[in-house]
Amino acid sequence: MRGVMMTRGVFRGGRWFVLAMVVVSQVFILPGGTYGQESLQPAPNPRVEIFDDFVPHPALPEPLQDGSAGKLGDRLIYAGGRTMSAAGPMMSRDVYVLAAGADTWQQVAELPSGLSGAAAIVWGSQLLIVGGMTEAGASAEILQLGEEERGWNIHRLASLPQPMMAPSVALIEDAQRGSRLFAAAGALIFELDVKQPEAGWTQIQPLPLTGSVGHCQLLELDGVLFAFGATDMPFALEYTEQRWQAIASPPPGFQPEAAVHSGDAHLLFVGPSPTGQQIFTYHRLTDSWARWGDLPDGVSADRVLTDRNGLYLFGNPAAEGGAPIYRALFSPSSTMHIADYIALLLYFGLMVVLGVFFARRNKNTETYFEGGRNVAWLAVGMSMFATGASSISFMAMPAKAFAENWKFFIVGPLQCLILPISLFIFIPILRRERISTAYEYLERRFSPGLRLLGASFFAVSQVFVRISVVMYLPAIAMEAFTGIDKFICILIMGGLATLYTTMGGIEAVIWTDVLQGLVMIIAVMLSFGAVFYHLQVPVGEMWDTAQAYHKFHMIDWGLSFEELTIWVMLVSMLFHQAVWCSDQNYVQRVHSVPTERHARKAAISQLGIAIPLNVLFFGLGTMLFLLYRVHPDWLHVTTRNDAIFPYFVVQNIPIGLTGVIIAALFAASMSSLDSSINSSAMVLIHDFYRRFKPETSESDTFRLAHKLSLILGLLGTGAALLIASLDRKSAWDLFIELSNLSAGSMLGIYTLGYFTKRANATGAWVGWVVGNVVLFFVWQYTSLNPWLFGPVGISACFVGGYLASLVFKGAGEVRGLTAFTISPPSSDA
Repeated sequence: MRGVMMTRGVFRGGRWFVLAMVVVSQVFILPGGTYGQESLQPAPNPRVEIFDDFVPHPALPEPLQDGSAGKLGDRLIYAGGRTMSAAGPMMSRDVYVLAAGADTWQQVAELPSGLSGAAAIVWGSQLLIVGGMTEAGASAEILQLGEEERGWNIHRLASLPQPMMAPSVALIEDAQRGSRLFAAAGALIFELDVKQPEAGWTQIQPLPLTGSVGHCQLLELDGVLFAFGATDMPFALEYTEQRWQAIASPPPGFQPEAAVHSGDAHLLFVGPSPTGQQIFTYHRLTDSWARWGDLPDGVSADRVLTDRNGLYLFGNPAAEGGAPIYRALFSPSSTMHIADYIALLLYFGLMVVLGVFFARRNKNTETYFEGGRNVAWLAVGMSMFATGASSISFMAMPAKAFAENWKFFIVGPLQCLILPISLFIFIPILRRERISTAYEYLERRFSPGLRLLGASFFAVSQVFVRISVVMYLPAIAMEAFTGIDKFICILIMGGLATLYTTMGGIEAVIWTDVLQGLVMIIAVMLSFGAVFYHLQVPVGEMWDTAQAYHKFHMIDWGLSFEELTIWVMLVSMLFHQAVWCSDQNYVQRVHSVPTERHARKAAISQLGIAIPLNVLFFGLGTMLFLLYRVHPDWLHVTTRNDAIFPYFVVQNIPIGLTGVIIAALFAASMSSLDSSINSSAMVLIHDFYRRFKPETSESDTFRLAHKLSLILGLLGTGAALLIASLDRKSAWDLFIELSNLSAGSMLGIYTLGYFTKRANATGAWVGWVVGNVVLFFVWQYTSLNPWLFGPVGISACFVGGYLASLVFKGAGEVRGLTAFTISPPSSDA
């Protein structure tokens, strides 16, 4: 009878949840709902237009052509070129700069001699001007143009291996191999490290072409070198693994000349065709070409530059006046309908209603932080899943499958290998010893100092790293493909999560996580069906194409510890077990269910939900690859790989349902935010406030819990707004990276505590220091795969801490606190 009454109490809040889901389904999904007819209208023609218009830009002061053009920051540069006169072509030495917002070009420097046809490429804050034609003949010089304290200066950087009158160049920069400049002379390709030009040029494999090679266009995209051009037929090659490989050739009749890269995976070309100057794009990931039409009448392209907003086309000069320049602005990739915004608003309203409902059930800090230990285990399992599946992973898994393969899918099955550690060691110890926070364990096993260290690290990392990143990264993608400003996205996610978490506590967190998890599942299933509908390709053909491009590749059996092999992932997952026992989100949910048996069921159900859903996520990414290979003109050139899922949703999902799926993206973020807010507040209450003020009344502590939740939510939202407003985020990126690195040593302390009996407080402190030192050197001086940073930090801390414990005598408390001394189960287990 007690169990029956308990179940009824647990699901009293669930009735509201079920009712809410019925309302949502009636409004947005079912044909007979309020918006039934409008919401299920088919999406408009998915083919996109990439340019709004071609508008005149301030013209060059002279009728120049064949100059070297580049963009440094927000300034356009044009160096050299030639003008035509009755006496023949005249080479120019002038260097012109057009500042942002200016109406006229300013002459700022002079080249050593008149020069035309030279290639130009940006290297940091410098513009490299390579080769070209002078009055004396072809040039072999590489000039370096940049602004210094005293103005613009030109320096000689190096010489080409041979004079080149119209070279094509590309620059690839990476940390391991330096800044490599590639220059093409016919079929010959040369390479130079511009940071060490004295080392000289080396020749890489020539282009595998027969016959005379016309103008070869070299381009870099995502660290890969490409070559495009025409012999008897247009050609396209990709340089990978030290050799050239053929890729999809340009369409017949089109000769790619002026070219730039756009977005994460597009190369954009302007060139002649039988019908005039045309624009084509090549998409690297799907290996496909798309035609975007002709240049407008009167618009020509001698040189092309790009930025995130559009193109600059340097045209051929007319008989009189300066050389024209046109600005082609990229059109918005997508917009949302009013019905989609209504769907979002209703969903957000439902979150607030749940917060208000559960606020009435909170009577003290135990119900506020642990739900009275009376929450349904399946709801807790769904909450565990939703908390881990932030919007970063909600977008990242389809994006990984779209851009690469299924390699990251194996993470879920590998977690099953370490699940028994959670079920039979962590859960029994936490439940039987009534350890309320992960950091209370550190005091009972080692010392109060380690408790304060761990609690401080958790609170700071949750508020200023996890909350801010979980909001900031999806906000960027949402802004690009929904039209909602990123600051508004952050305010919505942070404000709502803070509101319902502050009011409703852990029960509001768990039940909103359940709702958000179900919305995510519905969203990915709807999206999967929509992709299949739009694709309309036989299943056998889909399979063959995906196999041909290795999209189902899952396991790399190599032995390198620099690459993400199966062994690297396996080692990382084996050490990942320490994350569970050190994460307050996990500890809270272990205590929120009635018994130890229910806690085990919740942990199992988390993976039972996550792994099948991950199949859908990765399958969706593969389907998106197939869709955009069949329809490359449906993919906007500014599309980021990591935002391919929200792009598809806004572009292709019927009106109304788009709002439901975008709500799922918000939900994925908020399900992580609410957990971080509530768990951080609990840590501050239990590990700091109650420890230093044990005489405080329960009512005062309860009120403080609400205030802390509000403050922490506001701080996390403020941090996300801060990084969104910074033009340069390198300092913040470094802070996040260092925080993640230092986490490895902290996890090592937990490993010492749970899996040894002789470790003591002194050894734990020594291990923490050793782990951080070792991790710093590994990070700075090795090329080890980042997936191994955690295992390295944990291992260094464990070994150093254990040896130090043997030297500095004095055992820590072990009764009931290690894997070897677990207390017998209580009657309610």
